[in-house]
Amino acid sequence: MLKVRLNGKEIEVKEGITLAEIVDKHVLAARVNGALSDLSAEISGDSNVEPIDFSTDVGKEIYWHSASHLMAMAVKQL
Repeated sequence: MLKVRLNGKEIEVKEGITLAEIVDKHVLAARVNGALSDLSAEISGDSNVEPIDFSTDVGKEIYWHSASHLMAMAVKQL
């Protein structure tokens, strides 16, 4: 089991669990040990996880960037 510090609490998780499986549904990404990661990233060691949501400037940038990619894909299919 791995130790993960999340929202000020330490939890134990299985190796290979994804960030999406341990964070709140409103989270867009996370910093894992200081490095920005998307929610599909797997946790492979003891980690400090800082969730990023839309209430932060970084969260807004991630949301808008992702939305622009989705819109571009939709326009290409028209």
